[in-house]
Amino acid sequence: MRKFQLSAPVLVLFACAALGQSIDALVSKGGKVHLTSSYQLNHTLIIPSNTQLTCDSGVKLSEAPMLKLNSLLQITGKGVHIEGCSIYSSATPVILALGPHSSDISLLRNHLNGNNNAHGILIDTPDIHDVTIESNVFEDVKFGILQNVHAADLTNVLIDRNTFSNVWADAIELNNPVTNDCCGIRLGDVRASHVTIRGNTFRVPKHAGAGAGAGFCVGIAGAHDIEVSGNDCVAWNAGIHVEDRAYNIRITGNSILTDDHETNGEKSAIWINDGQHIVISQNTIKGSAADGIHVDYTVNIVTGCAKPIVLIGKLNSLSIHSNSLDTKNGCVFDTSQNKGEVEIRDNKDVNSGGDANATCGR
Repeated sequence: MRKFQLSAPVLVLFACAALGQSIDALVSKGGKVHLTSSYQLNHTLIIPSNTQLTCDSGVKLSEAPMLKLNSLLQITGKGVHIEGCSIYSSATPVILALGPHSSDISLLRNHLNGNNNAHGILIDTPDIHDVTIESNVFEDVKFGILQNVHAADLTNVLIDRNTFSNVWADAIELNNPVTNDCCGIRLGDVRASHVTIRGNTFRVPKHAGAGAGAGFCVGIAGAHDIEVSGNDCVAWNAGIHVEDRAYNIRITGNSILTDDHETNGEKSAIWINDGQHIVISQNTIKGSAADGIHVDYTVNIVTGCAKPIVLIGKLNSLSIHSNSLDTKNGCVFDTSQNKGEVEIRDNKDVNSGGDANATCGR
């Protein structure tokens, strides 16, 4: 879990390009705002409710030289649409932040460049829902889209057909909620939900500052009802990572390659560390430095089921061991629809303590 604290926004004053009106005056009242010239920002640009901000080709928003703001842009409110803008950070740690109670947000065809330092989009405040992030370019960013612990109730998000280029931490990270005091705030066990991540292109090469816990195309921690489908992922560490009691996860139709062959890190195309109700189907794993699909759980106790474990599809280097299983029907592991490499060992009958490693159908 990666935490990032966003400070409270400041009041807005701006330097502008060669226009007679400041960008503050243009944007602060909302409505339709069309930018034809580039601007250097002296303070965080606050985008209020009911704003439709569009930019001509080549229009660039960036911070003034030698400044380091909290974020370049911050959305505060409902009904905000930003399209066709190039937003560049030199030293500011966040390009675009979503403020609390933001909803009905549309980010379309923007270019976010983080100078190999900034987060592209930071979601770290409560009550954010109905967000579309479509056909944007995230370039030279630390995290592309980071949903942090204070935005655990994030819901109804579409992340569609974006390009993530030269990301050095994770392209998309959905973080686990904190259930005790964090930064002086008591948070409940509410999770991000109903997020669709589809048709994106991810390129996450290794950088000198990237540790073994980074380097994913998609990280899902504690979220539920998540779809990851039809994405093209090349990452130095893991392609898709699931952990922290995540559930109702669909990972389908993705193309995944993990291209770094050093010994540290996970290196698997799909890494399931913790979760339930997970579908992994119709993915193409071109190559991985470790396992193609890695499923790692602590000891499970399975009783009262017609068949304790059914393995379907082609699994590579899957190990199921040291579990307590009910063997009353004889066939403990149904492998009739599986032709992969599965290690089954040291499983015990939950009632007798005897061997529970029997397979059928292979």
